[in-house]
Amino acid sequence: MQSAIGNRQSAILLITLLAGLATAGEAPPPGFPDVRGIVRARAKSVVKIETTEHFLPGLFRRTVRLANPFPLRSIIGDALSFTFFLPSAVLGRLRKHVGSGVIVEADGHVLTNHHVIRDADEITVRCTDADGRKRRLKGRVVGKDKLIDAALVKAEPGKARLVTAPLGDSDQLEIGDWVVAIGQPLNLTGTVTVGIVSGRHRQLDANNIEDYLQIDAAVNPGNSGGPVFDAAGRVVGLVTLGIFPANDLGFAVPTALIRPWLDDLKTHGRPRRSYLGITVEDITPYLAEERDLDADDGVLVTRVRLLSPAGKVGFRRGDIIVSVGGKPVEDARDFQMRILRARPGTVLPITVRRDGEPLTLRPTLSRRRRPFRIF
Repeated sequence: MQSAIGNRQSAILLITLLAGLATAGEAPPPGFPDVRGIVRARAKSVVKIETTEHFLPGLFRRTVRLANPFPLRSIIGDALSFTFFLPSAVLGRLRKHVGSGVIVEADGHVLTNHHVIRDADEITVRCTDADGRKRRLKGRVVGKDKLIDAALVKAEPGKARLVTAPLGDSDQLEIGDWVVAIGQPLNLTGTVTVGIVSGRHRQLDANNIEDYLQIDAAVNPGNSGGPVFDAAGRVVGLVTLGIFPANDLGFAVPTALIRPWLDDLKTHGRPRRSYLGITVEDITPYLAEERDLDADDGVLVTRVRLLSPAGKVGFRRGDIIVSVGGKPVEDARDFQMRILRARPGTVLPITVRRDGEPLTLRPTLSRRRRPFRIF
């Protein structure tokens, strides 16, 4: 009898504590994801991508890149690419590569990395259809985006019923959230690894578009292009890079960098991003003191290109950006991403502080020019 009363009191105490937490607005921490359920639902959407590079086209591409001096920072990489390609001239006429991908549309559209399909003369997509049958499909590149290392491949499913995976919102991820990676590391098909988001907003190539997720789920060569799922089984990223020899430190292209331009990849072959024509940097206390600014945080305009959309509406060096489209700007990174995600032709109100007074400018964003390069 005493035991039953004690158990009842303990239950009442536990319920009271939980109610107190709910009243305080504190949600319980998320539990471990249902990895088995995610694998059952999504594994068939993950594909193996095999690319074949023919010798003569490959040799031509590498020779042209090596002879082309733009951009200068690629010379070493182009030289190594040329050198390592030469053994194929002696050992054979074909060069094969393997990566991963994820089916995002039932008609056969597959997301993967740009570096997986780069230089591919033939593409084969290996997958398992909804009926459990192994399929070997012919693929072709319909769109690619080198700056964020993403590409869209169209496989020809024929009568096969393909399994797709939904795209999630990577902007909702927080450090510590669970993620599941599925891919073909070291040519081992359907490998599943689990980890957490260990970092956000990582830049590896120092361009202003990269915004990678850092994950500690183990990734290895062959995982490239494979999906990263959140706890709800939605694709929130594509594995793009692992750091050798630390195979538990990887990076993924977030869906927030892919989703806005997915239609562009399908219809135009590349993303159509916006261009404003200014250079900005974060205001730090040191910078504010050095330049005698009337703010110790925010985003400072450091350069305005004369004939750019910004130059045409009167942006000036020294303007402090306050908001974009009526929403406050957090930092320079936030400002750059808002411009890039807006559509070309959009009239975007941007409020700046000039000489202590607010001023709203309304530039019409133009289309971002492609960088000059050959292949």
